[in-house]
Amino acid sequence: MSDTIMVSINVLFGKDVVGEDARVIGKSTGAQIDLSQWLITHIKVKLTEEAMRELGYKKPLLGSVEVLLPVGSIKAVGDIISVSKSIKELKSIVEPRK
Repeated sequence: MSDTIMVSINVLFGKDVVGEDARVIGKSTGAQIDLSQWLITHIKVKLTEEAMRELGYKKPLLGSVEVLLPVGSIKAVGDIISVSKSIKELKSIVEPRK
């Protein structure tokens, strides 16, 4: 039997994204999908101001900073999205939003 479960993509959106150090990184706002394979490759995360500073981003005059977080770094999804890395460890794997 497969470990795959079917859920609406909407269950990913609007959740706090929390690092391994139990600090909130941001809020999930979307997903990036590889249409050739129909796989979610990244989730889009709107960073908190603290995470923005630690990751080396400057707060824009209007709006916020969003990054793409590879799904391989997600540990669990429930009331929050739990990530297997701390904010500092994410510096090498997050990508600017495309």
